[in-house]
Amino acid sequence: MRPTYPVLIVSERRDVVEQVASWLDDHLVDAVGNASEASRIIAALPLAGLIIDAGSVPRDASGALVRRFSASQPAGRIAVLGDADDFNTIVAFSVGNPRVEMFFAPWDGDAVMAFLHLAEMAAGSPA
Repeated sequence: MRPTYPVLIVSERRDVVEQVASWLDDHLVDAVGNASEASRIIAALPLAGLIIDAGSVPRDASGALVRRFSASQPAGRIAVLGDADDFNTIVAFSVGNPRVEMFFAPWDGDAVMAFLHLAEMAAGSPA
């Protein structure tokens, strides 16, 4: 059993979208290339989770998307994919939010899936 709602991937880089989609395997996926469209989707549709490629969106967009998701979605977690030398993203997420985790390249798909609780949802366990 897979989650009813999709995971939204926000990235302008096709290779990152393909990599993340491969981790998600059987899960519903929606991918967008810009933060404005992602923000509209987050506000309008229920989502199982959000994955942001911080290296491909404008500097302030990752934080804005996290705030939008946290305000609009009653459940679900947010995985932010970044690089260890991306100081702006590290600072933006240095204040803890239990629904948000930063993952540094090279990204571990199993760790991202575990954080998002998608493996449990697929198995039918509560998230």
